Amino acid sequence: MEKSLAIVTYCAPYSAAAREALDALFAAASLDIPVQWFVAESSMAMLIEHGDTHVLGQRSRQKKLKMLALFEIAAPVVIESAIDSQQTPLLCDVERCSAEQWRAQLAKYSKVLQFL
Repeated sequence: MEKSLAIVTYCAPYSAAAREALDALFAAASLDIPVQWFVAESSMAMLIEHGDTHVLGQRSRQKKLKMLALFEIAAPVVIESAIDSQQTPLLCDVERCSAEQWRAQLAKYSKVLQFL
């Protein structure tokens, strides 16, 4: 099995874990490791337009998310019901799927990093 990495975020958008998850995502991509970002419902706020981190004096998450395409990272995978509960625009495109599809896709990766 080819080495591949799934990054799963369960963390609050302003946490150190959220920043570390994005750093790990970009680090893996820069090393040409196949990587996919899975966003759990509890961390959907990382993708919400009105929740950007620059208002807290942190580097802008919105700018980081724009770099996904530059690093050839696929759109984050999110559970459809989590998107339906959001009433604000998202910062990037996402891949929508059911909870069962989410788990099935996650199982395809040789390594999984979880950020809580």
